Amino acid sequence: MNLNAVIVLVKLVLVVVVPSGGFCVDKRVR
Repeated sequence: MNLNAVIVLVKLVLVVVVPSGGFCVDKRVR
């Protein structure tokens, strides 16, 4: 898979998880 595709998937996951308190997930990604 291309890096762009991976980044898009990660962003979609964050958009879905963040409202549920996925701030920790955001830190983990970085």
